[in-house]
Amino acid sequence: MIYQILILGIIQGVTEFLPVSSDGHLAFLERLMPGITEFSCEMKLFINVSLHFATLLAVILFFRNKLIAIIKERDYLYILLVLFACIPTGIIGLALKNYVEEKMNDKMMISLFFCITGLVLYITRIRQTILKRRPNYFIAFIAGIFQGIAVLPGISRSAMTISCLLLFGINEKEAGDFSFIMSIPAVSGAVLVESRYILSWNPFEVTPFLGLTIFAGMVVAFISGFFSLKFLYRILEDKIWYKFSYYLFIIAAINAIV
Repeated sequence: MIYQILILGIIQGVTEFLPVSSDGHLAFLERLMPGITEFSCEMKLFINVSLHFATLLAVILFFRNKLIAIIKERDYLYILLVLFACIPTGIIGLALKNYVEEKMNDKMMISLFFCITGLVLYITRIRQTILKRRPNYFIAFIAGIFQGIAVLPGISRSAMTISCLLLFGINEKEAGDFSFIMSIPAVSGAVLVESRYILSWNPFEVTPFLGLTIFAGMVVAFISGFFSLKFLYRILEDKIWYKFSYYLFIIAAINAIV
């Protein structure tokens, strides 16, 4: 049990920020790990929410200087752009919630979504013009739509939003910054919504040992997530973002077969 949750923590930390879909990978691994499936649906949800909360903290720590600067400089426009982007995200997320729950274990559908993410990444190769500017309201809204679609397992949030911003001419660093900062309210909202469904189950199902194991998984997710963010920015700087599409096409095939 310990190693399963620790592995899930590593996978969550690494794949949450790299453009490969953490939910798709977690769903893939959960099929291969009997120890995870022995839990109730509520317990699996609790583990999933806990790991997402850990990577959310990693984002806040990684962008702490920029977040502090936005507050100190009273950059209300940036804050409004982030919040504006979250409007379509929330609407789409709630609308797709039941569909996502139905398809979470549909390996063929997840493989299809892996391929769609890979295709979006590959399309960024055609980008010609780079405008060193922040998004406007229109671009932020479209990025929010892409973020909302990313609730589907196999659709990567970072891949969809950063690729969207790159195709609109936003430079790599600003695209990455805006993508992850706009994820903070979106992921926070999702964690709160999912947490409501945990309140109805028996808390005694979480033994002290299991609680410590989940906490260890959160620590692993936090650390691996923080360093995967550093790695992601190197990828953006080297302009090899699209190469992750090759990996996604391969994992889509493996997921469909296994």
